[in-house]
Amino acid sequence: MSEQDVVAIASRSGNYEDLVRYLQMARKKSRDTFVETELAFALAKTHRFSELEEFISAPNHANLTLVFTLFSRISVLYNDQLVQNVN
Repeated sequence: MSEQDVVAIASRSGNYEDLVRYLQMARKKSRDTFVETELAFALAKTHRFSELEEFISAPNHANLTLVFTLFSRISVLYNDQLVQNVN
């Protein structure tokens, strides 16, 4: 099973805690853009902001623009959903 498959399965099931652990392990073997981008996104999804800050401040190959764009869009959709549920 590829790293992309693991990320897809974990994302569909919302299992980001386990995904963080998997990607941290995968990062030790391969510091490629896909693994590091997905790790940054998973850290954000699990609200591990202090770990995310450490990750960002260290050298990495993550596409941080993509991570922040996706996380921002998800946050907006989530907040819109909350407002609709209140009304």
